[in-house]
Amino acid sequence: MRRPRIHTPQPLCSGERLELEEGAARHLLQVLRLQRGAPLTLFNGDGDEYAAQISDTSRRRVEVRVVASLDPEPEPALRL
Repeated sequence: MRRPRIHTPQPLCSGERLELEEGAARHLLQVLRLQRGAPLTLFNGDGDEYAAQISDTSRRRVEVRVVASLDPEPEPALRL
């Protein structure tokens, strides 16, 4: 299963729990139909990515637990 990559403007660090914004929550719940326990990747524009897992959901709310910081992917070798 592919891990969705979701942007959030919130500060991120391993071990914390946070509630995602309405748009991100709607996308995860209604479009991707993810449920509690589903893995995802979070990023906030600071250059790092974070492995996370959905810890709780309600009709319009998604709470996630940040599991770990991920190594950023290297730049592609092919120039376009």
